[in-house]
Amino acid sequence: MLSIKRVLLLLKKDLVSGLRDNLFLYIIIAPLLMAVFLRFFVPALTSNAVNVIVPEGQKSAVYAELKDYVRVEYAAGMEAMKARVLKWDDAVGVVDPGDGQPLIIVAEGNENRAVIEMVGAALNEISGGLERVPVREVDLGKPQQPAVIITAMMMCFTALMIGGMLTGFTMAEEKELNTRQSLRASPLTDLEYMAGKTITGMLVALFLVLLYTLILGVSFSLPKLLVVSLAGVVVGAILGYLVGNISNNQLTAIASAKIGSMLFIAPPVVALLLPSSQQFFLYWIPTYWTFAGYRSIFWEDGSWAQVLPLFGWNMATNLVFLALVFYGIKKYEGHVSS
Repeated sequence: MLSIKRVLLLLKKDLVSGLRDNLFLYIIIAPLLMAVFLRFFVPALTSNAVNVIVPEGQKSAVYAELKDYVRVEYAAGMEAMKARVLKWDDAVGVVDPGDGQPLIIVAEGNENRAVIEMVGAALNEISGGLERVPVREVDLGKPQQPAVIITAMMMCFTALMIGGMLTGFTMAEEKELNTRQSLRASPLTDLEYMAGKTITGMLVALFLVLLYTLILGVSFSLPKLLVVSLAGVVVGAILGYLVGNISNNQLTAIASAKIGSMLFIAPPVVALLLPSSQQFFLYWIPTYWTFAGYRSIFWEDGSWAQVLPLFGWNMATNLVFLALVFYGIKKYEGHVSS
């Protein structure tokens, strides 16, 4: 029978051990300082890029002259132009309805105001500079900058990895100090041991996810963020189990964590670079579904009907990987003991 008291005692021991470890404190504090830095740096960085999207097939002298002021891309029609504006980078559309009607600037709504003003200034200059060209702005309803959203998602993944590392490092420390055998000789069962390790990493990861997102100033639904992150902390726990079981001390745990972290973060990075139609080969990887969940929350303002299926796929792939990891651990321990 699972003893909550023994699980809580193990949880307390791991938290105290982690707070005493200078290396682990650095692992927590360094991303925290980075989040504070990025909170102010990212908006300034993205405000310098000005890309203007114009629809093909419409003859306009304005489009031809815009190339002298900003980077111009052509899209195959109005819908394609809107889709291009809604992508991750800062880009606005310009439409010339003709017949003396006001030019239309199509924006997501998350751009730095200076970007809209720069495009308006370029249009004024094209029209003669002295009289203000009539311009109407259309907001596509995306209030957050793409770079801020990407930063928030990557920081959430960092939090999940830190939770997993805490699990792995404490397991490696127990091996190094020869306390693992003492724990096995105690009334603590294997189930209680794994529950204590998992809950410790989970609490740390969830706390850091909330802290990083609040520092970065992104808007989100707290219940949806917690649901997606709960699936994500299972992925972090898998990373921690692997690191803890293949490492005999904290030095080898650090080396293992470096390799594991690269594998952990690679699928989200690849998904950012690929169009949605080419991401099917990532479906078997748990961190892809965690990324899809965060993208739905931060970028698409997804409903529960969108978030819950992503959570389900995330948990399904988690269980498959968890089963494989435990099978591999049992084989590894059997090989070592023999």
